Amino acid sequence: MLTLVSIPSQHKCTDGGCFSPEQNVLDTKGGEYGMGWQPSPPMLDVTIFMKPECHLCHVIVKMARRVQADIPFTLKPIDISQDETLLIRYGARVPVMLIDQREYLEGHITEGTMRSALKKARWRRPISRILSLLRLGRRRG
Repeated sequence: MLTLVSIPSQHKCTDGGCFSPEQNVLDTKGGEYGMGWQPSPPMLDVTIFMKPECHLCHVIVKMARRVQADIPFTLKPIDISQDETLLIRYGARVPVMLIDQREYLEGHITEGTMRSALKKARWRRPISRILSLLRLGRRRG
């Protein structure tokens, strides 16, 4: 018999599987996940090349942290002044935003263009397209 259990505030992994702390999950004897559980695509990796003296770079990093609340991604600001190769390549173009190691934006970046680039990058992943089609199929069916 499966029973509904509440998992404490820490992420737990047991022999039966891993569980999200915020989620009510079903007992894992049958290997089932909680009510409404859906697989999520892997997080995007966002890298922002910046210089310490660049005010716009710091503004873009703060903006990216605000956008993270709505669109999950990992953020990695990198100071290019410490790396000669990066300084030669991106020095005059900072801030430069890479998503999954692909250049998407540079210079003056707005929150709207950042959100659009993140959504476009997420859509480029095959798993995102598959999950989207599966969700649409369930609604129609």
